Amino acid sequence: MSVKQRNASKLACAFATSVVLLLGCFVVTGNAGAQGQTTKAPSPSKEEVENAFEERVFMQTPGSPSDEYIVKWMRPIRIALIYDRGAPVDIVSKLASDVAEIQRNTSHDIGFASQGVNFLIIFSKDLDADLQIHGNQITPFFTVDGDYQSFFAAFRSAQWSCGNKILVGSDRAIAGVLLIVSVSPDHNASDVSACMHGALMSGVGVSRQKLLGQKTFLLAAVGTDFSALDKALLKILYDPSLQAGASAVTVKRKISEIYSGQ
Repeated sequence: MSVKQRNASKLACAFATSVVLLLGCFVVTGNAGAQGQTTKAPSPSKEEVENAFEERVFMQTPGSPSDEYIVKWMRPIRIALIYDRGAPVDIVSKLASDVAEIQRNTSHDIGFASQGVNFLIIFSKDLDADLQIHGNQITPFFTVDGDYQSFFAAFRSAQWSCGNKILVGSDRAIAGVLLIVSVSPDHNASDVSACMHGALMSGVGVSRQKLLGQKTFLLAAVGTDFSALDKALLKILYDPSLQAGASAVTVKRKISEIYSGQ
C-alpha cells in the first residue's frame, strides 16, 4: 500500500472510529513530500481540463472579468465535526470517503483536530439549537456584518440539504470553510450526500460554476462520485508549483506542460 493510500485509509478510519463531539484524532498527510512530485497528465483530454478550469475553478475579480485566478488551500486543513444530535452512518461514511479521495488527489496536508480548526462541519438536525450551542465556533467564519444572519436566513428559507461559507484571504488562499449539513428527516439521504460532495469540492477550490470573488454556497443535489475530470482538477490545482492566486495564464501554461510531458 502506498503512502497516499495509507493516509487516505487513516482519514476514513478517523471518521469510522470517532464518537466524540469534536474529532480528537489527528492525521497529517504529507504535503511536504509532494513538493518534489511532478503531476502526470490525467486521463481527460487537455481541452476538457482547460474548459473545466474555466467553468469550475477560475475565479474572477468583480468588475474585472479578465482577472481570472485560482483559490486553494496553502496552509494545512484541520477538520472538526459537530454531530451532537447524531448523524446517519451512511452520511458520515460518505463524508469520510470524500475527504479521503480529496486527500488522495491533492496530496495536501489534511487532518482532524479539536484546536486550530479551519474547516468546521456541522451535521444539524435542529439548526436554531445548533446555532445557540455552537455560535462561538461558527461566528469566526463570518467576517462581514450581516453575513451571519443572511446566510442562515437563506439556509432556512430555501431548505437546502447543505450550505457552506468559504473564507478567502487577501493572498487569495482559502483560509476557512464552514459546512452545514442538514440531517433532519425532511431531507433525502441521497440528496444530502450529493450536496455534501459538491460542498467539499468547492471547499478546496473546485466549484460547479465560475465564481465572482468570495462566495457563499447554498447547494442543490447533483452527482455524488468523483469523476476522472474531478480528480484531474484536484491534482492540477494542488500541483506544488501553483500558488494561490496564480493567474489563468499561469495555470494554463502548467496544464500545457503536464500534457506535453515536460
